[in-house]
Amino acid sequence: MRINGRIKGGGLLGFALKAGLAALSLFSAAPCFAGSFDRSGVGTTAAQFLKLSATARGSALAECMTVLADDASALYWNPAALIEIQKRSVVFTHAAYIADTYYDYAAYGQKFGDMGAFGASIQYMNHGNLTGTNASGIETGSFTPYDLAVSMGFSSYISGFNKYPEERFVLGVSAKVISSKIVNQDSTITMDAGILTPWLMNNRFRMGLTAQNIMGGLRFGNETSKMPFLGKLGGRVRLLSMWDLLFDVAAPVDNYPYASAATEIRVNVLENLRVDLRAGATTRAASDLDGLRNVSFGLGFAGSTLGLDYAFNPFGDLGNAHRVTLKVSF
Repeated sequence: MRINGRIKGGGLLGFALKAGLAALSLFSAAPCFAGSFDRSGVGTTAAQFLKLSATARGSALAECMTVLADDASALYWNPAALIEIQKRSVVFTHAAYIADTYYDYAAYGQKFGDMGAFGASIQYMNHGNLTGTNASGIETGSFTPYDLAVSMGFSSYISGFNKYPEERFVLGVSAKVISSKIVNQDSTITMDAGILTPWLMNNRFRMGLTAQNIMGGLRFGNETSKMPFLGKLGGRVRLLSMWDLLFDVAAPVDNYPYASAATEIRVNVLENLRVDLRAGATTRAASDLDGLRNVSFGLGFAGSTLGLDYAFNPFGDLGNAHRVTLKVSF
């Protein structure tokens, strides 16, 4: 039975022990990475496109998705959250980014009952047409840099002695093949891992933990750059059935740690139509107050099988980014 959010098989002490072991297992490798988790690491990592939000929903919520993800894009946010998929999910995102660049994301996820869930995705970043020059400043022709990542992952319950799914820990892992081209091209393999805790406090609070891009590197010329490792701790507070408060604390290996907070309100306007209102804020660029760069907004529409999300992200003098995500569940 469930009593005030306690976990069978060890109670709150067992929960604390498992959560602590989970955190240690995910972050024990962090000291092995280049960088010092502060500004001195800026520019020391490759494949920066891996940091870009995979969905409009995540962008609108300041990327506070470690616990909230519940569709195929969970493979990006926290592979453990793939377990939240209901049957099958398909996600497509297109982002008109800054300086004539664009970003596309596509993912598929499927639930396999109590066995767990599987997901696969593709990320693509096009940096536009650039003009090359030699050491004398003479133009050598145009080229189009791009980045590509193909991912596959799986999530499963890891505390099966708890009868109800919401009382179980969930573990997820994914592997990524990264290909990046500037003029020359290089490839590498990296991986993500994530954990979701059981629901606590009468199913009103849940936490998640992820470690992204935990190995690999890309070599261009004589320099090899590590992957942009990112550790995140997230939480979800379910105020009402249609209202969530969210927070994430993130530690990137190539910058200062930062915190984000967001809220999502879901309103049923028709029998088969729901409208979602979203807003978020982050301290990632706290020193840059120009153009409300630290806030984000979004809107979503969800039907019985189709959903459409939009996000608006200001970038100050660099302009604004717009993301649109189409979701299909069946």
